[in-house]
Amino acid sequence: MSWEVVSCWIESHPGLASWVQAVGSIGAIIGAFAISYSQNRRHERLKKEDAADRFEAYYSVLKNSVETCMSVARLAEEKVADFEFREVWNKYLREMLRTSLEAARAIPAHELSDYKLVVYYSGIVGSIHKFCYEVERYAGVEPKQELTLALYETLKSQSALISFDWEGFQERALPKRKNR
Repeated sequence: MSWEVVSCWIESHPGLASWVQAVGSIGAIIGAFAISYSQNRRHERLKKEDAADRFEAYYSVLKNSVETCMSVARLAEEKVADFEFREVWNKYLREMLRTSLEAARAIPAHELSDYKLVVYYSGIVGSIHKFCYEVERYAGVEPKQELTLALYETLKSQSALISFDWEGFQERALPKRKNR
């Protein structure tokens, strides 16, 4: 088939150009919808991935705070001597606990997007704050056996509250973390 034959056939059908234009326009509209749909799906997927990454970061920050408290609580459970407790606190654990508490406080609770997670988060952060306050208050007074024992009892009870809220947080966070 030569080009001349095709050209003659096209010229003998004057409405053909309109039909080709109509079909092309419909194809362009379908293509535009497909591109838009694809971009929206990609945007939603990226948004979910970003939210999951942020949640994992929040989880890690909170986990670090809890573990730091538990390090201090272990000293209380072992009933280490006052001078040893103060030395470890002053050289190492004070700044770790302060920093981890600041990081935990910086978590935007509204982004946890679950009421129970917010409740557990608030309990953890509040207990860590109380924990830190009690140790700082103790560190500022003269060492006495009864004060040391009283602090250790307070730290044990605070660490039990932190553990309770942390276990609840972990359980409630599990479905969010499995979606990764």
